[in-house]
Amino acid sequence: MDTIFELTRRSFVAVLATWTATAWGQNDGKSCAAILLHAKSSGPQSLAGLARRIQPACTGRAIEMPWSSRRGADKQGGDALQEIAAQAKALRLQGYKRIVVLGHGLGANAALAYAAKGDVDAVVALGGEGAAAPASFAALPELTPQIAQHVPVLWLVGANDPLRERGEDFAFLKAPPHPANKFQVLKSDLGQSPDAAAAPIQEWLKALD
Repeated sequence: MDTIFELTRRSFVAVLATWTATAWGQNDGKSCAAILLHAKSSGPQSLAGLARRIQPACTGRAIEMPWSSRRGADKQGGDALQEIAAQAKALRLQGYKRIVVLGHGLGANAALAYAAKGDVDAVVALGGEGAAAPASFAALPELTPQIAQHVPVLWLVGANDPLRERGEDFAFLKAPPHPANKFQVLKSDLGQSPDAAAAPIQEWLKALD
């Protein structure tokens, strides 16, 4: 028999899917929609600027994850993948043909984890938790080999990101080979200004067409 917690969790995901269909609105004519996942202890507002700036290539929305500064209920990640799946399902129902999951920090780990088994066509990682991540997600070198073969990966690393020193061999090159896979070190610090990644993200997404 399901516990009260399990029933509550299922109800939350169902409500989230319904709310998402309304929040995204009707397909705006673009074929691409991006789900943006924020870093640990921040919130969707930290990616609002990036979402706006990638609009010419892909309709973007930043969503609130279980580890946000407001929710703070589950720093382990909890049902993050189910929440992403609810968003993706709503977008498919809206008619979007390409679903991109874009994550920053811990959100990058979540995006890569979702790309292993979720309904996604491309994944963008801004940095990531390089050490052992919370229990809900494996560390990056264990996550990337699990990505679905058909999913291309764009991995952007900021100037001050520890992952810069570890290079492509640390995790990126462990992803399944894909002609669109790309690893790029940026001059800016994405930890403080993730919207600085907008230009290379736009360029990469347009190249997928």
